[in-house]
Amino acid sequence: MTPRQTQKGTPPRRRTREQIRAGNRRIGLVLLVVVAGFFAAAIVHQVYFTAH
Repeated sequence: MTPRQTQKGTPPRRRTREQIRAGNRRIGLVLLVVVAGFFAAAIVHQVYFTAH
């Protein structure tokens, strides 16, 4: 099976610009949430687990 074919053998449809933008926005939001969670965890660790 070639990378451009689906499992059912139907020809692949080209994604529209809107679909690409929606996918990029989704990936961006996921990365933003991951980075925000990382920084929040680092701040919580710094505040609660450092020796005073």
